[in-house]
Amino acid sequence: MQILKEKATEYLSDLAKGIANDQDETPSRRKASSEYAGKALDRYMEHLHRLQPHLSLDGMVVLDAGTGMGASMAAIRLSGARPVGVEFNENLSKKTAKLQTYCGMEVTVARADIQRLPFADHSCDVALLIDVIEHVPSHHETISSLARVVRPGGLLYVYGPNRLSPSWFRCDPHFQMSGVSWMPRWLGKWYVTRLRKGARNYSVYQFPIMTRFLGLLNRNGFECIDGNHLERRREIEAAPRDQLSWRRKYVPEWFYANANAMFWVVARKQ
Repeated sequence: MQILKEKATEYLSDLAKGIANDQDETPSRRKASSEYAGKALDRYMEHLHRLQPHLSLDGMVVLDAGTGMGASMAAIRLSGARPVGVEFNENLSKKTAKLQTYCGMEVTVARADIQRLPFADHSCDVALLIDVIEHVPSHHETISSLARVVRPGGLLYVYGPNRLSPSWFRCDPHFQMSGVSWMPRWLGKWYVTRLRKGARNYSVYQFPIMTRFLGLLNRNGFECIDGNHLERRREIEAAPRDQLSWRRKYVPEWFYANANAMFWVVARKQ
């Protein structure tokens, strides 16, 4: 496993250097993508660590919906699970395949639409949707598709940006521009690619509003069992009664769910 980690880290480091020198992208996009690639393996390991209190990953089939550059595949394998992936973007799916070859891993990666997963019903134990939810046309179809392939008792982990967070109004995470994430997609695309010329491609659809997203999970047979909004709630409930009393009385529950810049949720399939 240590050799696998070293090889994956080396590959992603080289990939980050290549992205940093990519003249087909704007300087700000090159910088953001390069930093993301260089830290990708550690980030995915952190995500998987959040699942450990709820389910041992040893021997589990873990589906990553949106493999990106392939770091998730290495992280899943390092956790003792069997990685299965799906990626719609052709260039990214090729990078995932290269990582497999470079690291000597045997994993299954399909090039397909996440909203129409090419896997059998109840065929995976865990599904991951990390930094992907804002890039799909329909949140409903995506979660419905994942609900079909996750077995009863299995887990779904989602990580993504929160649309109502004040942080993204000040600076969008994809294009580093104010207010973009709050715009309709047609306006955001015009603003970023035509007016500001901040990127050549616009692959973002709509950020979820977390409280609505939790309802979507529930309607598709998932029960939320962990998340950073629950962490915040537990923190306030654990505080002495003479402290934070005004928050208990006057700050509504939805605020803690929607104020975080990034949200993460662990949900169990019923």
